[in-house]
Amino acid sequence: MKNVILLILLIVSSASIVRANQVDPRFDGTWVAIEVFYPSYGPFDWVGAIPQERAVIAISNSGQNLRVVSGFVPGAYWISPKSGGNTLVFYGSNQIEGRKECRLELSKDGNTLKESGFVLFHIKPVVDAQHNIIASTVSVPVVATFHRAGK
Repeated sequence: MKNVILLILLIVSSASIVRANQVDPRFDGTWVAIEVFYPSYGPFDWVGAIPQERAVIAISNSGQNLRVVSGFVPGAYWISPKSGGNTLVFYGSNQIEGRKECRLELSKDGNTLKESGFVLFHIKPVVDAQHNIIASTVSVPVVATFHRAGK
């Protein structure tokens, strides 16, 4: 009897874990936004206007696939197991620049995604007084509000 109870508890907890990683299928589609890359913290800052870039992303397979079609670092991205419900967490790079851990939050009506996270920007190498490279990449916050393409 004890084994049966343990088996039932194991099955129920496994089902909860699987369900926790499932994202709302309304994520699927093509989304468009202007991503804003805010100044970094510390000794690095943008010269001139804060960079903004038009981005198009495509999400498919009930939120299991995410591709940046155009914009900052196009390509396929990994979906984090931290994703679930109305939150999709993704990351990836092209070995030089990329996204560390970006979150997309689906609105209640399913028509907008709020992005927040951090990206790695490649910069002109910064050197110290001894001519040692101290940085060639900086991490900066990114935010955007995506809307479904065609709306």
